[in-house]
Amino acid sequence: MTQAAGRQGLKIFDMEIMRGHYAETLKQWRQAFRQNGATIRQDYDERFIRMWEFYLIGYEYFFRCQDGMVFQLQLAHDHNAAPLTRRCISQTEDQYRKKLCPKISSGKLSRLIS
Repeated sequence: MTQAAGRQGLKIFDMEIMRGHYAETLKQWRQAFRQNGATIRQDYDERFIRMWEFYLIGYEYFFRCQDGMVFQLQLAHDHNAAPLTRRCISQTEDQYRKKLCPKISSGKLSRLIS
């Protein structure tokens, strides 16, 4: 990846490796999927539903118990285009939380899914 980015004149300014918390993301997606099963069945057949549940639980296991990881790279041509810290990420998340979850004191969606 670094070679491919370099050939395009891109520089890597940040890399975040997501291990255990990605397993939690998959768990929450699976719980939400199950909670919305009746709605999903209106558009998808049982084969798709089984396949998607298998994917979600399989990859949750993979990230929780195996060596799986996901990572994000921040690439840019100009070093001035990239923020110096990740603070902008949490600020943006807070803005969306306030819009999407105004009735929940913490603003965290995970409380809706538990």
